[in-house]
Amino acid sequence: MGKQSSNLVMSLGVLVLLALSGSVAGHWGYEGEGGPDHWAETSPECAGSSQSPIDVKTGDAKFDADLKDFDIIPEITEDTATTIVNNGHTMVMTTSAQVLVSGGGFPETYKVAQAHMHWGSNNKVGSEHTVDATAFPMEMHIVTYNFEKYSSVVEAEGLGPVLGSGDASGLAVLGIFFSLSANDNPQLEPLLAHMDAIHAAGSNPVTISDFHMWDLLPSSTRNFYRYSGSLTTPTCNEVVAWTLFEEKNTISEAQLNRLRSLHDDFDAPLQDNYRPVMPMNGRTLTASFKTPSYEVDDDDTSIEDLDGGAAQTTVTVLLPSLLLSVLYRFM
Repeated sequence: MGKQSSNLVMSLGVLVLLALSGSVAGHWGYEGEGGPDHWAETSPECAGSSQSPIDVKTGDAKFDADLKDFDIIPEITEDTATTIVNNGHTMVMTTSAQVLVSGGGFPETYKVAQAHMHWGSNNKVGSEHTVDATAFPMEMHIVTYNFEKYSSVVEAEGLGPVLGSGDASGLAVLGIFFSLSANDNPQLEPLLAHMDAIHAAGSNPVTISDFHMWDLLPSSTRNFYRYSGSLTTPTCNEVVAWTLFEEKNTISEAQLNRLRSLHDDFDAPLQDNYRPVMPMNGRTLTASFKTPSYEVDDDDTSIEDLDGGAAQTTVTVLLPSLLLSVLYRFM
């Protein structure tokens, strides 16, 4: 792909994402009359029964042997770059590279559309999902859509030609928690260096060449949780297969403060941009690994021996962890 074509693709992607995050659902925010308690007034699906985020109760996670390794394949060229924009709700990142995601228990291939982050006004809040009622100061979402079924993320969300399709796996979102560190995370620096340029909501997009969103994946993505849910912002479509990685990345307080320096649509600090956790309503939480509190019972049919035999009810066999394969193809 030539540089001019690459820039055109990037620009179109930014325009689509700006449209999705703003005008589609009307005005919304994280407090007051536009806050989460009122989202369903303009986006009825926000009152649905399979909403996100959730509290990940690790003791309830059911081991699923079909949740295998991920393959994440970015097609890198010398022109590959990332564009960032402040849309008034978060910082959105798009890449000029085609990044395909497969494995992870998915029978089909997904394509990365964008990534964004949620953070808090203090270090004890910020993540949308919680783990055993514990929040983290930041959570990153890499949004992908089913590349084999849909032509765009808009269509996969149910906002395009297949409006209201209800495909519970039209999107697959990879969630990465960030825990607080005393040291700066060098992987974040090329991104955070441009916060002044996108300080105001609606600022011109900034393109950077020395940062790739997939560099922020945890060092191991073998262990993860999976459940069916929704977009965490209006229109709250219930079309998302969620992956939440057990291993965290890190961020320092100084780096968090640079994100907190961004401003929203009302020129107020862009902080606490997370939706409260929603009820599970009988949904199943699965895991690619056996959690420390995991117990096998007679009804557990997901744990099979290596020969595909019956579930083991007395002996827990820990399989060796396998690392994520990150394949880089140069063009």
